[in-house]
Amino acid sequence: PRPGTPRPVYPPTGNRSAALGQYLAAADNHDDYLGKWGDGKEVVGYANLGEVTLSWAEGDAKKAVQTLWWRLGGTGPAAPLTRCVVDLSTRATGPQRDPDHLVLILEAAGAEGSAVSDRRAEDTWVYWREGSTTRRLRGGTDGYLYASSAGDSADPWDYTQPFKPATGTVAQVPYSTGARPLPDTLLTTANLFQSRTVPTVPPVDAEQPRSLALPARLLRLVTPTELALWPVLWQLPDSYFTDGLTQGPPVWSAPNPQGQRSLTVAEGGVPAVPPDASRPLERGLRLEGEVDGAATEVRLRLRATAGTDVTLRTGIAADAPQTTELTAQLGPVTAGVRKFSATVFLAAAVDAFGPVEIVVTASGPAVPHVESFTVHLCGGQLALVDDPQPATRGPQLGAADERIVVDFVRSPQATVAALMAETRVRRMVRYEIRNQQRPVAAGGNLLTPQMPMWMGEVQFVGLSADQLRDLLRRRYARKAVLD
Repeated sequence: PRPGTPRPVYPPTGNRSAALGQYLAAADNHDDYLGKWGDGKEVVGYANLGEVTLSWAEGDAKKAVQTLWWRLGGTGPAAPLTRCVVDLSTRATGPQRDPDHLVLILEAAGAEGSAVSDRRAEDTWVYWREGSTTRRLRGGTDGYLYASSAGDSADPWDYTQPFKPATGTVAQVPYSTGARPLPDTLLTTANLFQSRTVPTVPPVDAEQPRSLALPARLLRLVTPTELALWPVLWQLPDSYFTDGLTQGPPVWSAPNPQGQRSLTVAEGGVPAVPPDASRPLERGLRLEGEVDGAATEVRLRLRATAGTDVTLRTGIAADAPQTTELTAQLGPVTAGVRKFSATVFLAAAVDAFGPVEIVVTASGPAVPHVESFTVHLCGGQLALVDDPQPATRGPQLGAADERIVVDFVRSPQATVAALMAETRVRRMVRYEIRNQQRPVAAGGNLLTPQMPMWMGEVQFVGLSADQLRDLLRRRYARKAVLD
């Protein structure tokens, strides 16, 4: 990008009719311009001024805007001729909206409290409360509100009915931006609902749709990405391979009468069970995000799809105290934004595998900031698989297949004593290089090494085919806004 801040560009004032006449005349007789401006009619005349911009507000569907201006000879100002808007959304353009179809607008306040920008609440969940009844609505990728024919569904594709409340209806309304709606427990957050009155229906040819406005909130998840796999990995201490096994000179016996020594450990044998302090532990899950600079505290929970809180540990140790809520670390305020982070340790990871919601509550801003972000918690590992035949699966090796392996940390050494001091005994999984008899043209069969059919695999547990389909479907439902 070029340094500095570009100047704002405004459509110039000028005699549009005269400019359009010159443009059309030049287009009819463009032979004089061939070779100067290209080989087509797309660009004609010395005074052609064109501009192409890519424009969208945060969360909006993307679009490209092309503006063509024409400057009359001998005059300064140019006249706008055409303005073409090309939708770059991954969705087809929707039908014409009825004038009573409601749009939700999110307003961002300026330094002195005045609204300086607004955008439609695309791809959002909206909670509409009249009296004691609350229903879910959905802000589509066009910003219009839709109701579901399937009740309070948690699936965005069920929301297809245009929402057209009666003029003058008073409702309490908040919104959220996660892939799934907020849990009912979060809807009890104090001051979350804000009172709004439905405006009158505008004329059919009105430039602005019928809309309600709510203050925009800043609370987003950066790591992990929403609707992503969130794998729990092992943290393997370096001491795991050697703890509990004899090391150095004691690995060797005393010399026999011929001065030879032998191993005191059975190479290839089954190693002793490692001490508890050296056994693998589940690595913490990193969580990062951004929140409004007015936030003074950010609290985090993990919620299973059954509606229960996932039990967490306060540290990596297996016996660390357990809890269901963590307080994130807050960074300094930069341009009105604070970063927050936390490391999550699961008390029983296998029991929590599946879709989970990261429920985030921020204290401090005048308007409560609460969100629920969906990820898929699973186990993941890289495995080396040895398949004996192209269509035959090889064994899945693990800790039970570990064997004693003897080698040297640094070799060669100048003396036997120095080499003995470098002896290392480790527990490792061995992958054998097989041999087979292969016939040759002369000399009979020859013992020839055969490289194993090793293959590296990324393996996941805790992710069923149905869950993967649901995850991908939710990703597609957001594609028009996020791409």
